[in-house]
Amino acid sequence: MMMKWVTISVDWNNAFVQALLKKPMYMHTPRGFKNKYGLNGCLKVFKSLYGSKFAPRNWYLHIRKALLSMGLRECPFHKCLFFRKNLLIVLYVDDAGIAAPNKKIIMDFVKELRDNGFDLDIEGDFNSYLGIGIENHPDGSRHMTQKGLIKKIIETTGLGGYLSLIHI
Repeated sequence: MMMKWVTISVDWNNAFVQALLKKPMYMHTPRGFKNKYGLNGCLKVFKSLYGSKFAPRNWYLHIRKALLSMGLRECPFHKCLFFRKNLLIVLYVDDAGIAAPNKKIIMDFVKELRDNGFDLDIEGDFNSYLGIGIENHPDGSRHMTQKGLIKKIIETTGLGGYLSLIHI
């Protein structure tokens, strides 16, 4: 049976920077910036930064902790899928898909996330997510495609001349 739930896509704004580090990290001052210590100076960083090898994991632990405290449960088979009654959220780094029986449940959940200090944007429904197109059919079923990725691979491999021969 098809659930016919409403979906949205969410983008976490500067996701990694939203997560505090357990202990500060030190880094050289970026080129072009000056500090009072000159070339030997460094910065003490309290939040995750893009480019740090710890940032993706730190962000995941931060969002996971918040979702669990909001009453969601983690799927034992897929650690990026969380659920509670009438709500699903799937995470992919700083993007997420949220599904529920109606829009009000989703908007209440988004408000709850924001009330917990998360900065995020709603990017529309879940019919396009991470390059995956999702087509809704009248019977409630959905068909997933990756036309954009397929075209990119064909062009990257130099096989663009063959695009007219295949149906994507």
